[in-house]
Amino acid sequence: MDILTRKIIFVGGKGGVGKSTTAAALAVKLAHTGYKTLLISTDPAHNVGHVFDMEIGGKVKKVAGNLYATEIDPDIETANYIKGVKENIKKVVHSGMMEEVHRQLDTAKASPGADEAALFDRLITIILEEREK
Repeated sequence: MDILTRKIIFVGGKGGVGKSTTAAALAVKLAHTGYKTLLISTDPAHNVGHVFDMEIGGKVKKVAGNLYATEIDPDIETANYIKGVKENIKKVVHSGMMEEVHRQLDTAKASPGADEAALFDRLITIILEEREK
């Protein structure tokens, strides 16, 4: 199975093993092969910008040719995710309980997995939006 035939490739691993470098190398290879390629980083250190020696940020940015990149900020995405949950929950929770619900949700921001859930939600949104282009 050739990894370069996949529509989506995830690169993961422990800190310091070369995830950003490997993902960037794959993205460059695919872009040079002629594929429109989007490199998405969820690393709070934002190493993708360092790899390409340019500011990337949270919007999809053209790096070169067929290569685009974005760096998702976990803190911003977690705050947006919790805000969205608060908006959605208003429709199902009695108004007298909203203060307590908001307090619990604000506490949940610091819970294990909250950042990952928010990042995954944003990652899926980006993938779906970019497929439509």
